[in-house]
Amino acid sequence: MKKRLYSFLMFAIILTFGCMAAFATKNEALVLDYQGIFSDSEATEINQKLIEISDKYEMSFVFMTMADVHDEYTAKNAAADAYDYGGYETDGVILLISKNGGQGENYIYAVCSGTAMNKFTNFNGLKEDLADYVISGDIVGAANKYIDIMNDTFGFNTGKFIFRSLVIVAVAMLIAIIICGSMASGLKSVHKKTEAGTYVIPGSMQLTNRWDNFVTKKTTKVKIETNSGGGGSSFTGSSGTSHTGGGGAV
Repeated sequence: MKKRLYSFLMFAIILTFGCMAAFATKNEALVLDYQGIFSDSEATEINQKLIEISDKYEMSFVFMTMADVHDEYTAKNAAADAYDYGGYETDGVILLISKNGGQGENYIYAVCSGTAMNKFTNFNGLKEDLADYVISGDIVGAANKYIDIMNDTFGFNTGKFIFRSLVIVAVAMLIAIIICGSMASGLKSVHKKTEAGTYVIPGSMQLTNRWDNFVTKKTTKVKIETNSGGGGSSFTGSSGTSHTGGGGAV
């Protein structure tokens, strides 16, 4: 008995420290300002907002700046490597912005990992939404807009939302079954009839004539949606992890 109790306590201790280690390895440095654009206070504020939505959706949302990025190959590999080797969650999004000058000289690129690859696909839309901020040099505004877009995108696709919806449906069905069962139990005087004649009053209806009249015609048109062309593509990072990504020069 003592050996079993000792084994159980040792297992509990190992499990506890294992969980603590797992949580400790999660990287909460979600602002990677390699270009040195943000002040300390700006970086801290944006990082806190990223931590909040990352914890909310159990993902990692990272904002990265890097100078002299002018092509997709450099952008997607730099972003993917920063995410894959950064100790972030399996699921998440990293946005890279390179502020190099005026219009046409800057670069915006987003990379998705894990389940985010299926949930976020509108890379061109993200680039267009952030373009004016980046061109004007308002990278803080771009970061806040990125956070808003991620919040809107993932806000209704969480496991918690699905779980709560299933619970509500299950409870509603249970209540409906109880009510219907109660009503059915009170209809003991009603018996099933096998012939329709029981419900017909003799001589109550006489069919003397019948005809068909064309009254109206209704045509319904349904638009068949095609691929909206979010501008994304699939690739594998140097770590061997699969990603989707998209963006371009602005």
